[in-house]
Formats: sequence, C-alpha cells, structure tokens
Amino acid sequence: MFFPHLSGLGIDVSEHHVRFALVSFFGGVKHVQEIVLPEGYVVDEKIVKQEELKALIQEQLKTIRPFIASSVRTTILVPESRVFSAEILVELHQDEEMALAEATRLAQKKIPIPFGQAYLSASWGEKISDQKRVNIYTSPREVIDGLSHVFLTFFPHLIAMEVNSKALQRLLILFSKYKQLLAKKDQLICIADVGHSWSTISVFTSYGSQLFSRTLSHAGHCEVVEGKMVLRPEAAQLIAETITETKAFFHVQKRPIAVAVLCGVEAMQEHVLDACRLEKEIPVILAGDMVTLHGASKDSIHCFGAAIGAAYRALRPGQYAYQHNFLSGMHEEKTPDK
Repeated sequence: MFFPHLSGLGIDVSEHHVRFALVSFFGGVKHVQEIVLPEGYVVDEKIVKQEELKALIQEQLKTIRPFIASSVRTTILVPESRVFSAEILVELHQDEEMALAEATRLAQKKIPIPFGQAYLSASWGEKISDQKRVNIYTSPREVIDGLSHVFLTFFPHLIAMEVNSKALQRLLILFSKYKQLLAKKDQLICIADVGHSWSTISVFTSYGSQLFSRTLSHAGHCEVVEGKMVLRPEAAQLIAETITETKAFFHVQKRPIAVAVLCGVEAMQEHVLDACRLEKEIPVILAGDMVTLHGASKDSIHCFGAAIGAAYRALRPGQYAYQHNFLSGMHEEKTPDK
C-alpha cells in the first residue's frame, strides 16, 4: 500500500533528461529514475515540444508507476539558466507589504525581463543591522507554464516549483558530513552545479539566502568520448576561474566563502575537480563526498542531487512553505530569525 504523505517526489528537467527522485518520510531515497530526452524536446532549458514530451512520459509510466504513484506530493525544478534574481535590502521598520513593493520596484531595475511577462517569488532573508534582505526571483511565464502543462497531468499534487540551486542547498544542509562548514553566521557556501551544457555558480548565506548566481554556457566546449559527455579543459577552467573570482569578490566584502561544493554529473570528471582545486584558499569538495544519505550512492548524489533536494521539500511542505515558490506568484520566503 502506498501512503502519498509519507513520500516526496522531485523532478529535474534539462535539455537531455528528466530525472525523478522519490524520498521517504522514514529516511533515505526510495527510488531514482532517468528518462533520456530526444534532441529538440527541450531547447535552451525550455520545453518546446510539450505534447511530444507528455507522450514520452506516458510511454514510460509502466516503468515509473510501480515506484511512484500519481498521488505523491511533487516539487518541480526550474532550470537556473531560466531564472533571474536580485538581492535587495529594505528598511527593517517598513511595513512588509510596502517593503515588498519597494523591493520589487528596485529588482525590476536589475532584472532584464519585464515582470509582466514573468512569474515572481519573493524571499525574505536575514536581518542586517537596521535592514532586511529580500531576494526577488523571476522566470518567464512560458517556462513555468510549460513545466506545469507537461507534469501536472501525471503528478497533480504539485507542491512547489523552485530553482535548482535552492534544492541543492537544502540537500547539503540536511545531509552534509561537514555541517560546521555551513553553520557559522558570517560564512558563505558556494555551490557549483556542473553540467555539460550549462553550469551555475551560486553563493548562499548560512540562513539560506542567495547572494549570487551566475550561469555559464558550455556550448562548443563539450564532446562525446566513449559514449559520455566530457567537458573540454577550457570549460573546466571557466568554472574554476568563476569560483576564484566569486571568492575574491566576497573576500573584499569580508564575507568569506567557507567551502565550494561541486554538484552535477560532470563535476566528477577528474580534470574539472583538479582545475577547481587549484584554488587553495577554500576547500573544494565533491557533493558525493560531502553528503551521507541512505539509499543514495556518490554517483546518484551527483546525478539526482537536485531532484532529491526538491523531493524533501515535497515531503515536508509545511516545513518549507516559507521558501520561494513560482506556483504562488509573488510569495514571501521568511528565514527564521536567529
């Protein structure tokens, strides 16, 4: 018998795959599964062949349904390259509604997409002296609508839609072996989500507020070697240089980055790790070496890590209800005061 409230499902969509991760209330990963996508179904991280993708998933249901019921609570990830964000500081004494309106107005000056063409989600962060941090997240409506159109048919109990890096940050906070690296108030964590088409470098505070995000394109810098996608040295160097530049930027602000965590399948390629570890001043750790989670191997942490992190949000919707959610439009994310 399947009890949907005792499981959570995360879905991660890219140009090359759809990845599913099912986690249990009693601990650990119950099931992971990948559907490889034909070329052209998802282009520039947007689903362009929605009906064809629905038909493909329908065909795969016979292998999915024995493990994942339609009634399971679900979180869908929005590709980082399709999300714009801005960090805004508002006066602490302001009424929250007025502060949110002001943050939105200021964010529009920093974010290139017109907000009338996007879904927005606001995330309240920690207090800083007499101010408070607000993150405004936006994603084009056609991206969110496309994901909803395809997956709501099969998984109607959709709890949230969030950005990949937030799901990875949740995974690390919940299951890291090195929690002391993440817990200090004034230290930051850098998360590098490495893929063969795109990589994203993000920086979070210990509260979970996002301070920085940059997406890198690897177009023309990836090749097939013995049936596997391999990043070329120049792509690995770009990732390493971006981590180094990010570390230097926050060092000037006296906000040290405690650790850089490499996530994603391509992060396990030796030359990628070697290039990043040339940065001697902060530890660079593979997510698979950092996370301990029942039912998840090192390889599955790198392949399904974002989907697993998203699944834990679906598993505990009340606990994570304060976090940003594109389903809710303009939604407040309040970090508990510490």
